[in-house]
Amino acid sequence: REVLEGQPEPPVYFKEMKRMNKLGPAMRHGLPQPVRMAGSSIHEVLARKSGTVLDVRPVGEAAMEFIPGALNIPLGRDLTNWAGWLIPYGPPISLIAPDQHSANEAARLLSLIGLDSVDGWMGPDCIREFGSPIQLEQIDVKDSAAGHEAGKLQLVDVRSRREFAESHVPDVKHIPLGELRSRSHELSRELPIVVHCASGVRSPMAVSLLKGLGFDQVANMTLGFDEYLNLGLPIEVGATSQQVEASAT
Repeated sequence: REVLEGQPEPPVYFKEMKRMNKLGPAMRHGLPQPVRMAGSSIHEVLARKSGTVLDVRPVGEAAMEFIPGALNIPLGRDLTNWAGWLIPYGPPISLIAPDQHSANEAARLLSLIGLDSVDGWMGPDCIREFGSPIQLEQIDVKDSAAGHEAGKLQLVDVRSRREFAESHVPDVKHIPLGELRSRSHELSRELPIVVHCASGVRSPMAVSLLKGLGFDQVANMTLGFDEYLNLGLPIEVGATSQQVEASAT
């Protein structure tokens, strides 16, 4: 227990990696190069019952013109980590990427953790074809804190358990980002949701995930918990037994 204390939560894909390493991966020749799909394909891929539309554009760019139903995980070193947490294995993955090189790199990174089902990629033109992209709503820290204190919104902390135990907003709902899909039933669909992480990198991913799960009233707390601390707002330290139990479920 002492050795494991404070360790990060193991990603969901660790179990999948164990299985694949035992059975051996599928044979593959060369690096994956997904085929470009017409922008109009966005309607078809969003309409299917299974599968993921993965938007690998930068967070700021995706937030300005976001397609509801797409999951935004920016292309970079953390792509494999969060994709392994948030994307189901098996169903097809369709990418939204700036160009062929970015699509190739995203497919290569996904293949490193056994997510080999990329069926193609669409460029930014799919946003125009979609017809009604939205901007992800942003709420500043002061308004988020005031709404939370007044009971007018659900404030959700998607940081890790270690970060949460160090300090957090009093009475906040804590669901680590990697567990958000499986624990989304814990959130009310009647009350607006505001999501925060430490600095605003993970929370937009959480907002895009919740939007894809059908939560309509979801916003991002700009600048995250770091700004909350900078403003000297009230905090709690540690985790209550109820919060620990919920996080371990």
